[in-house]
Order: sequence, then structure tokens, then C-alpha cells
Amino acid sequence: MSAKYGQKRIFEYIILSKIIGGVLFLVLLTFFKSTFAYHLILYFFKMYTTLWCFILYSILWSYTYNYFDILDGKRLFALFSGGSAIGAIAAGFAINFLTKFTSVTNLLLAWSLLAV
Repeated sequence: MSAKYGQKRIFEYIILSKIIGGVLFLVLLTFFKSTFAYHLILYFFKMYTTLWCFILYSILWSYTYNYFDILDGKRLFALFSGGSAIGAIAAGFAINFLTKFTSVTNLLLAWSLLAV
């Protein structure tokens, strides 16, 4: 697929679909607030964000693999993996801290806008 469309265009489509999905979940969470469906939507949102973590992680490593040669990769990929793990830990603490001050829907809006 990347040979036909190019990696840049595929990456743009993926980011666009992430933004559209995030805004769609924001609308759904705002519309169904204080109902049983709200918790069901949050459950699907958790699956949605987990799926995006896998997709974006795969894209990152695909670009990284194409950018570096084998010697640089052996030297730098461990460093990148460590930085990724530290970033995931920091993001978990940040989300835990931010949910005390704002709602999940506002964090969803920020998550969608950060892709732009």
C-alpha cells in the first residue's frame, strides 16, 4: 500500500482518521453524558485508544527502520525503546493527574487536537 500511495500520504490519512475518530467520540460522550451509554462509549474509547497506540507504534518503527541503517539501528533502537517506555510512564502519570482537574471529554479533545 505504501508503494502505491507513498508513506507520507498514508501517514496523513492515518492522522486524519485519528482526528475524526477522536472528535466523533467527543461528540458521543458529550451527547450521552449521564446515561448508561456513556460508560459503554468509554469502554469502546479505551479499545479505540489502545488500537491507536498499536498503529502509531508500528508506524513509528516502520519509519525508524527505513531511516537508519543496520549499524545505527543496533546502536539507537534500544535508546528509542527506552525513551518510548519512559514517555508512556510519564503520560500515564499525566493523565492520572489531569483527570483530577478536567473531564475525560476535554482530554479527548486535547488528544485529537494534538495530532494536528
